[in-house]
Amino acid sequence: MAAICIIVFSAIELLNQSSYSESIQTQIAETKTLSLPDDSEVNLSAKSIIQFNSSTWTQERSLNLEGEAFFKVSTGNVFTVKTKYGSIQVLGTQFNVKSRAYGFEVTCYEGSVKVIINNKAYILQPKEAISFTKDNISNSKTHSSKPSWINHTSTFKSTSLESVLQEFNLYYNIKFETSAINSSRLYTGNFVHNDLENALKSITLPLKLTYQINGDMVILSKK
Repeated sequence: MAAICIIVFSAIELLNQSSYSESIQTQIAETKTLSLPDDSEVNLSAKSIIQFNSSTWTQERSLNLEGEAFFKVSTGNVFTVKTKYGSIQVLGTQFNVKSRAYGFEVTCYEGSVKVIINNKAYILQPKEAISFTKDNISNSKTHSSKPSWINHTSTFKSTSLESVLQEFNLYYNIKFETSAINSSRLYTGNFVHNDLENALKSITLPLKLTYQINGDMVILSKK
């Protein structure tokens, strides 16, 4: 029975993948800006993938996202972003979606956004955001006109250090040794994407930590 389930699951996954005719991805520290068939614009963050079917786009504006992207959607029929956590539906608007292993967040910058999580719908107005982490849903507001990563900076508010370090790994090809510290501590602040030493100091100084770079490994310790 288990073998049959695996075969069926694999077949479903293959079918889902084959429904996409286009797949665009970015690597560590890489971002891309691209236009969809309706001239909607997508800014794709580091280590992210979008998939969509260009041949049926005029009938169904739908894509799959793994990672993070900022969308500027042209006016038209419903535009849907699908993630492993839930889906986002809009008509014409600007919004950011983050769908990472450590959490899910949607921020509306213009227009309105419908976010569907566990079959429940949440409507976001401009400057509103919703996040989903470890079965916890929370709402917040932003004063920015676009996500900070567009300007090569990652910004956090009361986020676990573990999640911050996972985000850090998207922009710097390094690993962290954290056995000597408490990685569940909360961090509020930001780090830049183009200066390793500056970025490390931005995280470690507020938390009273020290760091040592050993090749592609960064060892974090208490002061």
